[in-house]
Amino acid sequence: MRAGRVWRVGVVVAAAGLVGGVMSVVGPTSALGAPTCTGTTTVTCTFSSTGAADSFVVPAGVTSVTIDAFGAQGGGSASSAQGTAGPGAAGARGGHAHTTLSVTPGETLQVNVGGHGGTGSATTTDTSAGVVAGAAGFNGGACGPAQAGAVAITGIGGGVSESCGSISETITGVGATAANAAGGGGGASDVRQGGTAVANRVVVGGGGGGAGAATVTSAVTSTTSTTTFFTSGDGGAGGGLTGTTGATGVGTAPGTGGNGGTQAGGGTGGVAAGNTATDQNGATASFSSGDGFSPSSAHVELEVSGPGGGGFFGGGSGGLNLVLNHNGGSGGGGGGSGFPATATFEQGVQAGDGLITITYSPPPPAPPIVVTPRFTG
Repeated sequence: MRAGRVWRVGVVVAAAGLVGGVMSVVGPTSALGAPTCTGTTTVTCTFSSTGAADSFVVPAGVTSVTIDAFGAQGGGSASSAQGTAGPGAAGARGGHAHTTLSVTPGETLQVNVGGHGGTGSATTTDTSAGVVAGAAGFNGGACGPAQAGAVAITGIGGGVSESCGSISETITGVGATAANAAGGGGGASDVRQGGTAVANRVVVGGGGGGAGAATVTSAVTSTTSTTTFFTSGDGGAGGGLTGTTGATGVGTAPGTGGNGGTQAGGGTGGVAAGNTATDQNGATASFSSGDGFSPSSAHVELEVSGPGGGGFFGGGSGGLNLVLNHNGGSGGGGGGSGFPATATFEQGVQAGDGLITITYSPPPPAPPIVVTPRFTG
């Protein structure tokens, strides 16, 4: 993780800082990624997603702050074959966690605002195909897998603070003209106290799961071409004690959605309906030493499942469809969980990038010093 920027949102209460007894609130001086702070008797500082860690220095005299953390939305999917666009599925919105935190004046809180999972793209012609996977949302979203031709990769479970590059392939040849790409998982939004490690998180807004991409079957002969699409499931909403399970794909033998992250572990992967091969199931999210996801095996099928969203624990990825019959879409990724258990939660409320606000009440200004002149005769 890149070094964060430190924003000092201070309260100037000194002899030279008093103007007519009115206290002034001083915000950060840099515009790059700086929070927007508004208010006087109650100050709210809003942090937007920058793709990097930010920091907040607790002002003098402040011992309690209220934090609202909104996780980011997962990305949508795309599919196409023989020059025809297929159905896409939707990434889920991120969750909201609201809590009050005891702080010490002068201490630094790390602020990580989740990024929106990328949207998968897939375009084809009669002789070639191009596909780009949905990028992982910053701060724990999982990569959206992509494929073209006869290579498939399931989604990966959402995580804590891991990033990975998108997958892209280009293929040529008669019959190899189908492509699909899942959306990336949405990143979690969190605040860390007493350090910058995963263990230092004190509030988390879970990210939404990414959408699975439609299963594509394309039968090509010397004279005809027949394409069938099976719509995959939407992602599961982020947030809450347990993130929402991703939606099951459409069809008679679809993959189920990945399960949401919990307070104790990553969401388990979705199940490939009608198939006992475990490598068709989605990946279970986990983390160890900050590693936020577990990739699953590759398959010789034209199908991809949705990746999980980041959270206190990330959501699992969706399962694939029945490999023998191709008659079902893959599952969407599960949403990431929120934290702490004492917080007030909302699921699936944040569209696009995540957001964090920190609200506090500055101490009252010192009373003016009154000097009474004394005259002597």
